[in-house]
Amino acid sequence: MQGILTFVIPYAFTGYYPVALLLGKNLERPLLAFAAPFSALITGSASCIFWKLGLKHYGSAGA
Repeated sequence: MQGILTFVIPYAFTGYYPVALLLGKNLERPLLAFAAPFSALITGSASCIFWKLGLKHYGSAGA
């Protein structure tokens, strides 16, 4: 389950790994805790690009 929440749906990047590192838990890969900001930056940039692309091709149905 932890692998699915880390790599398929990156939910664990935002919560589990950074908090587990701060609380001193034993993590198999503690460097994943530092990957959270980079993951957020990459996905945020990708969503911004897709948003602007969608706005460029948007055609209103109203007046």
